[in-house]
Amino acid sequence: MKQFLWVNGYQFWADQKEAEDYTVLLVEHNPPIEYIPEWTETYAELR
Repeated sequence: MKQFLWVNGYQFWADQKEAEDYTVLLVEHNPPIEYIPEWTETYAELR
């Protein structure tokens, strides 16, 4: 995810634990698609 965001012009700020928790959440709980960009906007910004 970090590399993908960088290639697309973003700096990723979440620490390793937060990124792991997010991945587990996506796999185990299948949140609504709207959650993904909301979370990303919280932990990434345009560089």
